[in-house]
Amino acid sequence: MCLVFDIDFEDPIEREFKNEDLSLQAFRTPVDPLFVLVDFEFPKGTRFPCIAIHEDGSIIFPLKAQAVYASGPSLYLALRLGAKIHVRWGYMARIRMTSALSPSMSLRAACRQMVEDRTIAKQVYGKGSIEEQLCKLFVNGSYGKIAQDVIEKSTWDGWNEYMQDIGYSAITSPERAALITDIVRCMLIGTMNQLAEMGRTTYSVTTDGFITDATLDEVNSVDCYGFRRLFEQARLWLTGDDPTIWAVKHEQGTLINPTTRCNIGFDVPEGKLGVLAHGGIKICHSEYDYLSDRESVKKYIADIPEDDDFGGYSYKDSDADRHRMAELILKRTGRVLYVSREFPNIRDLGPGGTMKDFQTFCKSHQVRLDFDLKRKPIRSSIKNIDGTVDGISFTYACFETEPFENIEEYREYRKANEGFSCLRTKDDWDRFFLKLSDREKGYKRHAPDEWTRLMSVIQGYRFGLWQLPELDACRNEDGSMDMKRALSVINSHNHSNRIFKEAAWKNARRPERASQMLQEELLKDLLEEFGYIPRTGCLPSAPKSGPHETRCDARVTPS
Repeated sequence: MCLVFDIDFEDPIEREFKNEDLSLQAFRTPVDPLFVLVDFEFPKGTRFPCIAIHEDGSIIFPLKAQAVYASGPSLYLALRLGAKIHVRWGYMARIRMTSALSPSMSLRAACRQMVEDRTIAKQVYGKGSIEEQLCKLFVNGSYGKIAQDVIEKSTWDGWNEYMQDIGYSAITSPERAALITDIVRCMLIGTMNQLAEMGRTTYSVTTDGFITDATLDEVNSVDCYGFRRLFEQARLWLTGDDPTIWAVKHEQGTLINPTTRCNIGFDVPEGKLGVLAHGGIKICHSEYDYLSDRESVKKYIADIPEDDDFGGYSYKDSDADRHRMAELILKRTGRVLYVSREFPNIRDLGPGGTMKDFQTFCKSHQVRLDFDLKRKPIRSSIKNIDGTVDGISFTYACFETEPFENIEEYREYRKANEGFSCLRTKDDWDRFFLKLSDREKGYKRHAPDEWTRLMSVIQGYRFGLWQLPELDACRNEDGSMDMKRALSVINSHNHSNRIFKEAAWKNARRPERASQMLQEELLKDLLEEFGYIPRTGCLPSAPKSGPHETRCDARVTPS
């Protein structure tokens, strides 16, 4: 906020841009109040493009796009990164000058006053006191009030009982909100690009920080294309004597990093803190292997005692919390279930809700802990890592990423992701890319659910395409199948929310269902779980199967 210039609204336009290419000559500083509609293209190989596009609740940074609104800081950094930018239309705002003929920066004075008040509160009342925490809230919450309702948000009107626009605050300022967001974002992205040039890796990034394998000295060594000097000046203005920008918050030797804001650190150096970001999940009552039908989830909630304190304050960020979070990520085969205890909201208290106040209730959530596809996975880099963390054995797919070519490519990846409940192993990602390639060829492949995959495994067994030693061991001396033992074996490998019964076993040998069987490549992990042994064979002809009919020389009779 200390780097934002005030705009002279009595004469706000300094320069208009129309249908022209943008160059660095248009800028006086990296944080100029420039607001334009642009087409852009970054060079191939740019690790971290910096012009944001909002798409379906996510923020994407593609290599190129058309008709995108952007502001000065990201455009300046984009030019420094070698991007070509064509302005369709927009304005450079005029900066308001003080009586001393210096640029007016009113937020800078306000921030400094609040920082000084917090320092005094900490000295007088102690660190962590209510007074000190209130001053901290004023500092941190001021951006929220500046940006309030810039992107329209609604809230429940309890008196009239309908959703209404939250409205602007007394200090809402769209142009300041855009610049504040952009300046911090450019500081992060610029630093990440220069660290990448040094051979360093960035694993995750959020609003005001990132996880990297670079040392603090290396992070401090980059100039961030001119942004570092501005941030150091702002820090000196606020503190008087401390230009420090970066601080190490967490350190760890091992990082579990499935998605944004969900990171867990292990092998933490003595005296340090390892990262533990839950991604919004309440860990105390959570499951990675459960029956996901509504009645089973209701029963799970009902079994939680009313006086359960959900671990209390001591559980959050404890060793048990860290271990359980790692378990959920590393062992999941579908969505993760967790239960939170919540107070009713204002809407629940009205005539249309429960009308019960001062009571808590348990609420279930089923969420994916997969990579969020804000960047493109590089398929050739995907590999399974086998290991043990905190006593948890795992197989997990690791890969590198790159920016999407354009927003259309991002949409294709997001569309292909629909229908999957878990992308944890290389086999999961192979199925994802198979579906993606199908879409590129113009036909649609649904992501198979666990029940269909299990049925296909049993179909293949009954059609003689492979042996399953565990099921072979369930046969009686006369060769007939001991169904009780066989069903027990099958259900021990059943990851769906249905129970495999004898009727399903009978259906699995029906020739007319042969066309419904999935390809072996979609079953590989489940077949390996069964310990299968492949053998030559083919599906029996299905009546009127048409294009699904499979022909080969060897014929195998269903068992």
